[in-house]
Amino acid sequence: MHVWFLVRHTQCNPFWNMAFDEALLKYADSISAPVLRFYGWQGKPASFGYFQSYSMVEQLTDLRPLVRRPTSGGLVLHDADWTYSLVFPPDHWWYKQNALQSYKTLHHWHRLSWQRLGIELELAYESNKIIKGFCFAGPDVFDLVKDNTKIAGAAQRRSKQGLLIQGSIRPPISNITRDLWESTFCDVATGLFEISWQSLIEPNEILKMAKDLEESKYSTLAYNMNR
Repeated sequence: MHVWFLVRHTQCNPFWNMAFDEALLKYADSISAPVLRFYGWQGKPASFGYFQSYSMVEQLTDLRPLVRRPTSGGLVLHDADWTYSLVFPPDHWWYKQNALQSYKTLHHWHRLSWQRLGIELELAYESNKIIKGFCFAGPDVFDLVKDNTKIAGAAQRRSKQGLLIQGSIRPPISNITRDLWESTFCDVATGLFEISWQSLIEPNEILKMAKDLEESKYSTLAYNMNR
């Protein structure tokens, strides 16, 4: 059994959320084990992909604030979704997968988790975007869908320090609580990947880096409007 770390944050401000994920990525090699982080959002913000145009994104939603993610992908509304991130060190087998393989592995895990909760979902095998730049306006390949509606999507960033995945879930049924989904997601991973979970005691270095990134990068117009 291999150890994976678990972090649970409740409602955090949007800029801190992105800053903490980037700090985890920068320290992934030092942590030397995968980290799964569940987190929520203060207010009703939206995040958008690193390569997206701010002027285009601001016309697609009235949600504010808008924050640019460190990962790619499209606009995601955080008014009713469940979000998480995964970070893998560069010597981990998941890091060695290409982007498409990584995406398929992730959403296979999701599919098994929802199946355990009694909900059958499917992997999409073709892209069917209705609105350009909008993450949940139709699936990409290996997104998770139910009745042609996208349920789960994610974006990735790979660096020498590790791999960061940021994911969003639109719950397909209202009587499943977030706490139940999170615990099921972890339980399925225990058997699927032969792992055990351990709470991550967040090092002061990560917390300091996250605070610095929040103030100097993610909360600034210079960063968010730089494309």
